[in-house]
Amino acid sequence: MQFFCFAFCLIFFSLEAKEFLWSGKRISLVQQDGLLALEMNRAAAIEELFNEEKIELEKTVGKMQTVFEKIFGFGDFTRWMPLNEEGIRAYLIPAGAYVGLSEINAELKVQIMLFALKGKSFPSLSPIQIEKIQAAAAEVLASDPPPPNTIEAVAKLPQWYNLKEGTFSYTKTREAFLLLQEHLDETQVWSDSQKASLCFSTECSSFCDPKVIAKQIVYPSCFHTILYKTLPYTEHQLLVIPNRHVATLSELTPEEILDKWNLFAQIKSIVQESFNYPELGVMTRIGWRAGQTQAHLHDHVIPFDPLASQPWIKNWAQELSGDQSSDSAWKRNRRIWRNLYNL
Repeated sequence: MQFFCFAFCLIFFSLEAKEFLWSGKRISLVQQDGLLALEMNRAAAIEELFNEEKIELEKTVGKMQTVFEKIFGFGDFTRWMPLNEEGIRAYLIPAGAYVGLSEINAELKVQIMLFALKGKSFPSLSPIQIEKIQAAAAEVLASDPPPPNTIEAVAKLPQWYNLKEGTFSYTKTREAFLLLQEHLDETQVWSDSQKASLCFSTECSSFCDPKVIAKQIVYPSCFHTILYKTLPYTEHQLLVIPNRHVATLSELTPEEILDKWNLFAQIKSIVQESFNYPELGVMTRIGWRAGQTQAHLHDHVIPFDPLASQPWIKNWAQELSGDQSSDSAWKRNRRIWRNLYNL
């Protein structure tokens, strides 16, 4: 455990001193080596957090969508939040710093996953970008701006965006595949003629569908439902989705935030007691440029071992190379989680 914590800390906090970009009563925005993070002002594990801290952190993460929109023209970003560290820290990766307005960058998606689940290095923000983010954060985080109207924006789009038809460019698929290939045990064959396809649903075609919920459900809470992911990043990855249809973090009520964080702590406890995973983290993608493929907010809760084989690497390589073979192991693992929840 100490080795893994050291590996993550080495990425963020080894080369340069941590710089505080903004500080609130309970939360601070920091950067080190060109990487952003929101962190608690006191060191406490997730089960030790006060309710006010949970609400303020989640609301502040949501406000960062407005900060990034001011800088890059769109607010899409990825939140990665390890849960096994002594203090809670949410790392933020704005898509606008790395992709264009009409671009989904496959290589960036792979880099984020390798950074989060394998401890690999990640391209840093430039000093100019950091300076702009600091100025925007001082304005946005100290106020209470209305949440970005993601649902309204999504409603104006056609029902499906099919990237094969060129509505948006899906870039650097070959680079993404080659990056994945470095982490595969077996050799995969890449063909330039094979294209990756990704459709973004502007209607909540899955997470508001009772049939999907019934198929994947692990546990229902007051405000959320825990689902098992059919193509998990790691063997026992879960999804936590709000029962109410919301598109982004800023739209959550305090009651929904507390319910979700209680589920995070509950899942952490179960993982520690029932599975041999040294690490656990939460990944949240906001906006399709960051890889959010459903217009319904959802958090990926991912138990993992950085040194072990991880299914997502092979799954993504198969997708990028055009291999659509399926894996039914998710049904067995869903049953394991249902039993743990006595469902």
